[in-house]
Amino acid sequence: MINKNIGDPISFTNIKDEFGLPPGKNLGAYRMSVNVGGLNNLGLDNDDNTNETHRPPTSIMPQSGTIKFSDFYQKRLNVIVDYYSGGPEVESKNNVNIKTGYKQYKSGKVKILGFKSSPPSNTSGTKIIIHVNKRLSRSSSGEDGNKKITLRTGGAWETGTQLRVDVGSEGRIFGAGGKGGKGGDVKNDGKPGKDGTSALGMAFSGDVHVHPGGKIIGGGGGGGGGGGAGQKDKGDPWRRAGGGGGGGGQGVDNGLGNIGGYEEETNGGQTTQEGRFKRGKPGENGNSEQGGTGGNGGNNHEEAFGGKGGAGFGAVVSMQINNGEKGFRGDSDQEEYTYGGAGGKGGSSVRRKNSNVAFNVYNGGLMVGNWTQNNSNMGFN
Repeated sequence: MINKNIGDPISFTNIKDEFGLPPGKNLGAYRMSVNVGGLNNLGLDNDDNTNETHRPPTSIMPQSGTIKFSDFYQKRLNVIVDYYSGGPEVESKNNVNIKTGYKQYKSGKVKILGFKSSPPSNTSGTKIIIHVNKRLSRSSSGEDGNKKITLRTGGAWETGTQLRVDVGSEGRIFGAGGKGGKGGDVKNDGKPGKDGTSALGMAFSGDVHVHPGGKIIGGGGGGGGGGGAGQKDKGDPWRRAGGGGGGGGQGVDNGLGNIGGYEEETNGGQTTQEGRFKRGKPGENGNSEQGGTGGNGGNNHEEAFGGKGGAGFGAVVSMQINNGEKGFRGDSDQEEYTYGGAGGKGGSSVRRKNSNVAFNVYNGGLMVGNWTQNNSNMGFN
């Protein structure tokens, strides 16, 4: 940053040291208009356009006409961290595939506005724009939990760094959807749905800007499995019905629907087993647009009814609650039934590392999942 106030002496050396040396030492070369990923008409230094909901970065330097030494007071180098080029990226269970914003910066995958050949080793006084304009998602690999994150900013930026995350119109940050719970039987309640994983983890204070068309979606919670039921009349076989499987939660790595209660069904044969079991239907998988529907419970001769599995959560409008639906209890005339499992907790859209981190959200796109700064929305791996 050129830490000079109006009236202080400023030299070409101050400007060159901050922004690099242009060809021919031409001051006019610092007038620029560049497009980077989904960010358009960027100048040498940029700040929020407060006239738009998502506050996109907008030049605060001359881009044409006269440029003067006094235009450089309090201006700082802008470096854009690249999550916009190349194909989609998928984070793994061990957090090794998608680099944190800080590690991406250190690896040199950046665009520098100005004429420096490499980014500063010390980021104090620098404006860092983490720009996402492609799909980043997380592979569930059987895991669940809100503390699992798809993209993390990294927390090793030096004090004095200005950090912002801009999700462009083609940007997608998805958590993984939670798996639905297994349907219950006459002795066991339906299993709870699994929690979704979270999308963006802020380990350093800064702002989050979601541009129109951009999406930050925490994985939807899986639906709970439905409860089972049983019916026994004198002289009749004991009829049992399994609960439906819970639906999977929203996410690019689909939340998986689970199986219904009772592994096998023996309903229908002309044997002593006739009528004993009726399995619940499996829940449907979630996808990037919606959660999966819970499976219907088994219906055993209109006497024992398994509960329907809860739906996995999914949404196409911005909201902060994305928990899976609880499974429904079974039912029979003799009141022999079990209860549905709880829905899984939805993953956060934005989650902070600890209480030292603060962030603002400017959403002009789609955000699903918690983005508050409550203590319940804190901590990640």
